[in-house]
Amino acid sequence: MPEPIRAISHTLRTDRINQPPQIWLDLIGHSYLERGLTSEAIGVFQMSVEAYPKSPNAHRSLGHAYERCGEAELAAMSFQRAAELHTV
Repeated sequence: MPEPIRAISHTLRTDRINQPPQIWLDLIGHSYLERGLTSEAIGVFQMSVEAYPKSPNAHRSLGHAYERCGEAELAAMSFQRAAELHTV
């Protein structure tokens, strides 16, 4: 696990008060996707979904990462959850 992801993961697990903003997680995840580091991107987006379960964007980003690595069923589930949250 790359050091930035390890640090974010540690903060998410241990410090519920000082969570990184969702946009930071999104930017880091998309940065990994752009560089072809799909598994790292999925890890960051999963952390984002765990930290911000009501964020349609977090679920949509995870769906894009799953889609990029050929996980169509997981992508569809993430996109469906994003759509559900967006209509609430």
